[in-house]
Amino acid sequence: MKFRSIIQLSILLLLTASGCGSLESGVIDTGFFNTGGTDDPRRLIGVAYNRMYKSNRIIGARNVLKRAIERSQKENDLYALAVSYNMMGYTYIQKEKDPNEAKKYYDKAIELIEHNEFDCELIHYYIGMALSEELLGIKDNSCSYEKKAQKTLTRIKYNFQNDVDGCEFGQKEIYIAEKRLSELSKHLSCK
Repeated sequence: MKFRSIIQLSILLLLTASGCGSLESGVIDTGFFNTGGTDDPRRLIGVAYNRMYKSNRIIGARNVLKRAIERSQKENDLYALAVSYNMMGYTYIQKEKDPNEAKKYYDKAIELIEHNEFDCELIHYYIGMALSEELLGIKDNSCSYEKKAQKTLTRIKYNFQNDVDGCEFGQKEIYIAEKRLSELSKHLSCK
């Protein structure tokens, strides 16, 4: 079979291989024109985010997050590493309902978060820990983490209004944390 151009070959490869094998690993993500196929840990996190939250492809997200963790460590991007650990922990809550495996990643995340004052990531950590404790059947601990997240969000919003940096991506990141926390609060129904 002869191909007239490299584009025809690329299209054939994409059509025959999309969604399986090495394409699922994050090396090429979902296509030639996509942001996949990158070594930038922050772009890999974006690919993982889309897979996890938009496509409900938890295993695919996990594969990309493994690469993001590796690249974040290599480039010493501590923020991307903290985000990757938090997201990886959440994959174990979402897919396997395995709080013990999730906590391994949350433990790694909290070290980076506290040492570097990644305040919005701290909220995501608290959310993950609240869900982990809920899966373990420890409602009081779950509600305690929710309260810590609420307190942190209040402080971040106050600081943001007073031009004190608290989240790397500003208002957008605060909004995402606030939305996830609101969903957690409805889910847990703590008093």
